[in-house]
Amino acid sequence: MREERLTDFLHSRYGFLLMALLSAGGTAGAYLLRPAMALVAGWGPLASSPVTWFDGMPVASLCAGFGLNLFVAFTLIYINKHYNVLRSISLLFAGLFLVMETALPALTTHMSDGIFIAVVLLLALLPLYTAFQRPDRTQRVFISFCVVSAGALVDVTCAAYFPALFLGCFQMRCTTLRSMLAAMLGMLTPWWIAWGFGWLDLRAVRLPEFVSLFSVLDAMKLAQVLVYAATSLVLGIGFGMFNLLKIYSYNARTRAYNGFLTVLALTTVALMLLYYNRLVIYLPMLNVCTAIQMGHFFVINRRRRSYIPILCVIGMYAALYIWSLTI
Repeated sequence: MREERLTDFLHSRYGFLLMALLSAGGTAGAYLLRPAMALVAGWGPLASSPVTWFDGMPVASLCAGFGLNLFVAFTLIYINKHYNVLRSISLLFAGLFLVMETALPALTTHMSDGIFIAVVLLLALLPLYTAFQRPDRTQRVFISFCVVSAGALVDVTCAAYFPALFLGCFQMRCTTLRSMLAAMLGMLTPWWIAWGFGWLDLRAVRLPEFVSLFSVLDAMKLAQVLVYAATSLVLGIGFGMFNLLKIYSYNARTRAYNGFLTVLALTTVALMLLYYNRLVIYLPMLNVCTAIQMGHFFVINRRRRSYIPILCVIGMYAALYIWSLTI
């Protein structure tokens, strides 16, 4: 009975609250004990990298970075509550996301491009989900593409997710000529507005000059980041493979929702492999996808002693957190 209660606790709002408090404490501790490593900055034609938004204001950067991580966690809860992606009211996956982010303090102790991109993609996901089997809802498709395009004005990495959005339209079964025109208009509108108001000088648009991760981190910090990334990647793939057969048995709507999340995960992994010298930027989105897969697995296998592997996962990231503070 006690084991069942512990498992239920980890899935409950109180378990999420505990993990959120642990995340907040870990972030504060890392901020006070050891400054976070410098993150690789992205590039956008309209605004400077989010990494630089709070230059000279470390406390503001801390609040913004951790605040956006909390926003992502609550957005995940909202998505699951309204679209029943996990077919359960479990909040475990949102808590695991915060634990995963805290394990690499650089992701929570200040503002970063990575968490900005994760916020943009989740905000784009919401209207697209409402268009399932509703090809007449072209406005929702327009909004999704418009959000990502606006994000690309700040960090061009967002534009790399346009193919995933087009695949998402097919998965939502809302692909028509009108919806594709709406998608194209959504991609062009933010840039058109920025140019029309004189905020964007098209002559100044250039290819981004990315700083390599390998040039800004020493060997030990680089090894820690690579091990962290590999851990999230392996867990995401492993739990995702276990979930496939169960997801296949769901109804068409739930399969489409989970399928789009899989497309986002695969796109993120592909970007990490293609642009490995900037993989830090993709880690928050990778953590979002991995946390969803882990949460889904533990919902499907919600047995009396499933708290043991959950605590093992938390223990792994706790070890990575401690490692990050020792180098």
